[in-house]
Amino acid sequence: MKMPSKEDKVLLEEMVVRERNMKRRRDISGLMLHKLRLFKRRLVAFLTVLSSGLLLGFYSTFEQFKSMSIVSVIEVNVLVAAILVLFTSYFWQLMLKYWPLKNLISWYKTRLRTMYAGPLLASKRWLQFYYKGRDISPYIPQILYYLQNESALKTVDEVLAFIDGETPSEVKEHNVLDKFRRFIGETNQMVLSTATADGIPSSRQMRFIVSPEKSNVWYFGSAPETPKIAELDLGKAAINTIPTSTGMTIASNKLSIKRSKYKLSDLADLYRVQVPGFMDGLLEADIDNEIIYEIVIESARLDTWTQHDQVKF
Repeated sequence: MKMPSKEDKVLLEEMVVRERNMKRRRDISGLMLHKLRLFKRRLVAFLTVLSSGLLLGFYSTFEQFKSMSIVSVIEVNVLVAAILVLFTSYFWQLMLKYWPLKNLISWYKTRLRTMYAGPLLASKRWLQFYYKGRDISPYIPQILYYLQNESALKTVDEVLAFIDGETPSEVKEHNVLDKFRRFIGETNQMVLSTATADGIPSSRQMRFIVSPEKSNVWYFGSAPETPKIAELDLGKAAINTIPTSTGMTIASNKLSIKRSKYKLSDLADLYRVQVPGFMDGLLEADIDNEIIYEIVIESARLDTWTQHDQVKF
């Protein structure tokens, strides 16, 4: 019977360590999401009780109960209280999406990330796992399954060849592309890095919108008098989106960047949908003067706290 080579045994041990770290990351990620949901529920419950109590007290000061029995008064108050609780609970649930509750939730998310930053950063190095120049991190659970159980496949190379033959590359690419589209549906902020002609780097946080026809084509605007215009016109840049609550990010330095044929007024409707509030307060002169840049992503890295993928266009 063919036995795994010494190199494969060492590789398998590293894969096992990697999976343990990924399990820990998944556990921490799940705990953070649980705490965030619990925080939202407690926030809504607190505001519901507070506002319902105030409204019920306000209602009681105007309501006259002289002609009603004590039982009827209690029944009316209980009914009114139940209606107020249902109404205010629904109202505060909707208000979670808006200021100031949205900012409060964002603060709590930041607090959670800070609280668990240590173990998450410590295991981040295991997100990518390279073997012969290829990132095989998505296939490690399958590799371990085949090599740790009775199987005709006895080497890492044999398992990878089997996986590649079992799942067509078109299917894999389609799945990763779907994930990319989900990623960009959850963020509209990126860190854009450029450099001067002398090679001095700089980064700034930017809002962006995505082309409805091509998900790898992004647009952002800049005032014409800003220093970064000269850097952007050099056509070299790198991007990294701001992490979402689940740690999702898109990063790429394989892209092209140039001035777009569109004006801000041409993209106004897209901005209103994808970046609510961006167009509010902009003067007509600002809209006319804004320079729009187009980013075309050739390939990108997709990361969460527990997964890593590469997408090509």
